[in-house]
Parts: sequence; structure tokens; C-alpha cells
Amino acid sequence: MKQPTAPRLSEHLLREAARFLLYPEQQRRTRTNVRAQRLVDDALRKFVHWRTTLTPTAVGDLHEVLKPALLDELYCRDLLRAIPEIVERTRALATLTFEGISDKESFVYLKEAANCYLFGLPSAAVALARAAVETALRKKCSARFGKQSTDAAKLNQLIEDAAKGRLLSRDAVAGARKIQDSANRVLHQRPAGSEDALAVVEGARVVIRELSRHRR
Repeated sequence: MKQPTAPRLSEHLLREAARFLLYPEQQRRTRTNVRAQRLVDDALRKFVHWRTTLTPTAVGDLHEVLKPALLDELYCRDLLRAIPEIVERTRALATLTFEGISDKESFVYLKEAANCYLFGLPSAAVALARAAVETALRKKCSARFGKQSTDAAKLNQLIEDAAKGRLLSRDAVAGARKIQDSANRVLHQRPAGSEDALAVVEGARVVIRELSRHRR
């Protein structure tokens, strides 16, 4: 029986990708073959995890295990499955704009944070948003209080200095502290969620834009 047309191209392509195991060899979609494909993909994900975390393995030479053809199949299927969520996150970014941010270094951090959020890396997005805020704060505090007093300051001290020097409004100070708290959780191996990451990136934008507007 012919399958109905998939509502989205990504779903159609995922169906096509599921027909292969050790491309270009095709397989019938029996329960046994589907289970075999799933087992192969799950095993490969473990090997990829070991590779990306630089941890030792008990499987010998990873270079031989992670053959290009097998990795290509795994990433094709996983990325196709991820596309609907990428689409939704793209739509969620529709109201986010970095207009008014004059600091180029902070802008780059924020842009990369948005990209990480978009492609499903929320913890990285939070870490980069924190870096963007810290960079902007350090520059403004250095201009106000002197480079020597701010070079070694940590983020919490920079936030306190910005509050004392009225570089930020009360709401922006509270927002900066929330960003710091979120980043601390990530650094202590507590992964961020997608919604949390978007809120942090948005919060960082607000803080940095306020700093950009501040004049001595």
C-alpha cells in the first residue's frame, strides 16, 4: 500500500533515508530490519559521544568504528528528525533583534548564541550569552572605574559595579543576575532547555543594548 504524501519535505526525506542500511544497500522495512537499523544508530551515537567528549573507550580504534558511510547515515537521519524543531525555533527568533548593540565583540557572541539555540544546543547558547554580557560589562566598567580595577573582576563583581555606577537599570541588573545563574547551572553540568536558552539570549540582548545606550 502506497504511503500518503508526507506533509513536509523533511519527513519525506526521512522516510527515504530509513530505507537504507549501509548505503547504497536498501532494506525492506520489516520489524527486524527496523530494529537492526535502530540498534546500529544507537551504537554509533555512543561512539560519537565518546569521541566528542574525548573520553576513553573499550572498543579499540574509533577511527575504524566510525566509518564515514555509517556516520553519514546516522547524521542524515538525526538531522532530518531535528528539522521540525529547528523550524519552530526559527519562528521563535522572529521577534529577536540585535539592533542597537554597538559592541562588536558582544554582538558576535550573541549571534553565535542565537545560532546555537537555533540548532539545538541550548547549553552552548546560554554560555555564549553569558560571555556576551560579561564582555560588554567589562568594557563599560573599565571605562567608568578604570581598567586595573576591572581586569580581574568576575561577572558577579562586574554586575555589582554596574549597579553602583548606574550603568544599568534595576531591571537590567536583575536580568544580568539571572543570566549568570543560568550559566552557572550549565557549568555545573545541569543542561539548559530550549525555552530557558531563548530567555537567556533575549535577556542578554536587553542588558547589552542598555549598556550600548549608556553614555559617560
